[in-house]
Amino acid sequence: EQPEIMSAIKSQYDIGWHHFVRGRISLDWGSIIVSHLQLNKITNITAEQWGSQLLDINWKYFLQIWDLRNEETLGKTKEDVLNKRKVKVMIELQHIIATNQDITGDNADLLNINVKEYQKMNANQVETVLHSARILAKINKRKRKETIEKNKRIEFGKDKSELDPGEVTEIGIG
Repeated sequence: EQPEIMSAIKSQYDIGWHHFVRGRISLDWGSIIVSHLQLNKITNITAEQWGSQLLDINWKYFLQIWDLRNEETLGKTKEDVLNKRKVKVMIELQHIIATNQDITGDNADLLNINVKEYQKMNANQVETVLHSARILAKINKRKRKETIEKNKRIEFGKDKSELDPGEVTEIGIG
């Protein structure tokens, strides 16, 4: 173990290694580089040039990693991007369909279509269906909540909406 290197590592840790990638390098690295260049009699590069090259290399690799991440996450071609987006949308749509089997009314048919029918659609069409499905799910959730609250009121004897003003019930004054 070399104390200078350990000191530089600790100093960089204190600053944050994410800053290293962004070019905010601890000053302790400078003295290590100068020592390394002198010890190995390297004269064709200065510590400043080394630092500049280090930043160039860091950014080069950072951008390559970013591109790889984008390709993996979003896709490489426009078609890949649309297909990946469609897969994500289909997952959410299938979840909404599965958790809202009790939807009724004019728009219920939207969620009663076989999943294979949605798979035939393009990403934009599926997103449009998903948008409508989200609205239906919110309405359905609100209806469920209202039904639960109404059932709770009925359990206590009468629906509050049916009470006469001032009438005393088991749960209090109506």
